Amino acid sequence: FPATRGRQKVRVGRKRLVESARRIMGMFDAGSVPKGHALEVEFFGEVGVGAGPTQEFFSCVCSEMMRKEAKLWWDSDVSGGGDQVVVPTTGLFPAPM
Repeated sequence: FPATRGRQKVRVGRKRLVESARRIMGMFDAGSVPKGHALEVEFFGEVGVGAGPTQEFFSCVCSEMMRKEAKLWWDSDVSGGGDQVVVPTTGLFPAPM
């Protein structure tokens, strides 16, 4: 793994995870964060920063993006089952736009 040159700490709320992720990725894409810096996430009102909260952030963002109401993924469940998230049986594929 390449050595990181620094850290970019961000503080996010749990209620707007996808919007926070979009904003954070925009910071890295726009060059606002120097190349090679690592991201560290801290949740508002919670103790802790570093690898644990950062991994939890990305895990929660992924879960939010898999929600059926996001309509991002092809859903093979035509029965209208009670699942709130897309549960792929043969893989996760983008929904047609």
